[in-house]
Amino acid sequence: HDNPEDAMWIRENIGEIAANLAQSTAEFLGVAFRQPQGEQWGIVITRTTPLRLRSEPDLSSAVLAGIPRDTRIPILGTANGWYLTRYNGIEGYVFAEFVRIED
Repeated sequence: HDNPEDAMWIRENIGEIAANLAQSTAEFLGVAFRQPQGEQWGIVITRTTPLRLRSEPDLSSAVLAGIPRDTRIPILGTANGWYLTRYNGIEGYVFAEFVRIED
């Protein structure tokens, strides 16, 4: 490195850099990115109908189940505006717009 400050910044942020590269690669490939540490949860916020759990992150993919409003679901990964989750033992994708992430 020709800049000691940049080299130090890279050393101090290597975990964040690695996570960003992994998530960017997953999004480019169209596959879910699984968070390696900690658990993240979301709450279904649909208005009237259950949230459709789909086999792939695509509106034309098969519907595996319906998740009722206010259901707490684990967020296992992300893929182009979709969350990978599990409901009643079934793993699939839900449209992220209808899930509020818990703080």
